[in-house]
Amino acid sequence: MVNDSSATLLSKAYRDSTTGIGLILGTGTNAAIHLPVTTLSHSKFGARPQSWHERAKHVVVNTEFSMFGKDILPTTRWDDSLNQTHVLPDFQPFEYHITGRYLGEIVRLILLEAIQTAGLFGGHVPDNFLEPYSLETSTIAVFESDDSPSLSKALSEFQKTHAFAKRPPTLDLHYVRQVCQLVSHRAAALLATGVHALWSLRTSAEGLTPEAAGHVTVSCNGSVIEKYPSYRRLCQTYLDELTEMSGAQPHSVVLEMADEAAIYGAAVAACCLDKEDEA
Repeated sequence: MVNDSSATLLSKAYRDSTTGIGLILGTGTNAAIHLPVTTLSHSKFGARPQSWHERAKHVVVNTEFSMFGKDILPTTRWDDSLNQTHVLPDFQPFEYHITGRYLGEIVRLILLEAIQTAGLFGGHVPDNFLEPYSLETSTIAVFESDDSPSLSKALSEFQKTHAFAKRPPTLDLHYVRQVCQLVSHRAAALLATGVHALWSLRTSAEGLTPEAAGHVTVSCNGSVIEKYPSYRRLCQTYLDELTEMSGAQPHSVVLEMADEAAIYGAAVAACCLDKEDEA
């Protein structure tokens, strides 16, 4: 069995030898990384013969990095509310900040407070808006992609599940759009930070300096990184800033999409296993 992040890494590494990280960002998130075996203790590899350890040079590690971030990530009161009411509080702090399952909910919590305390939408709560997770991330994506003055497309999408008795002021809709942008831009910045941390780990484990690390491809898959307006572009911008601050060459770590990654990656893994059996 090959998990999604490892398969995403393998699917592009088959064609591009610079691939060092696999990234999933959709409803949830995960990442895999190609590391020297010396990075991990022998016990991490289970019961394997000494001959395997003598031959093995690198390993693909499923990081489960959605679980990182407790008491590290900066949080707002809306993040704290989401976490405290979650069925698994503190279990996946990174995921709660950046993925499709939660971006809409963070926006909903902010807007609900604005309705109740600042008179957004005239103080009227739209239909079903009190229900947790009722605001889909796909809906806030439409707000970001709608650049019309009236935001009529975004309003139409919003009202499919959250109807108003009368049309809200256009200024209020632009406020909603701005909140959506702030939440998704923060998410892209945090994701870039996570990818940069993995790149830094890999660079150090290979005994390289950032200047000598060369080009590294991050193989990406998932609905949010692929389809959410400007998410990947923003993440790339933040990643460029971080890697250059570390001393690397400009645009040295690049996010690239990997289509049908789970299928192709599993096939690559199976072929590698067949080759190992023949040897």
